[in-house]
Amino acid sequence: MKEKRHYIRINTDFVVWAQADMDTYNKYFIYGGLAAKNLGGGGILIETDESMAIGMLLELKFYIPNSDAIEAIGQIMRVEKTSKSKFEVGIKFTTLEKDDKKNIINFCKRNSKKPVKKKQL
Repeated sequence: MKEKRHYIRINTDFVVWAQADMDTYNKYFIYGGLAAKNLGGGGILIETDESMAIGMLLELKFYIPNSDAIEAIGQIMRVEKTSKSKFEVGIKFTTLEKDDKKNIINFCKRNSKKPVKKKQL
């Protein structure tokens, strides 16, 4: 299977806060203290204790070293059950400030163990 990612993605270990406005159910969910598994210029993979709906939009907030808080909106692209009580949730950034995207890409380049290809810069 051909890799679809356009950006370097690195393993991470930081906390993400996420919230979702579920108009359909008149509920507002806030997910705090989620573990970020990996990060790239196009999205983030988080670990959760519950499944989430593919296609759902989340407001995200997280910190990477040498950066202010990064706030983004992302769409859930995949959900995979990894154990009895854990899920990996793949999120594609749909709204991300240009400077925040640049900070993420630079952070990933600095911390990547793979050689950086020009296309990924």
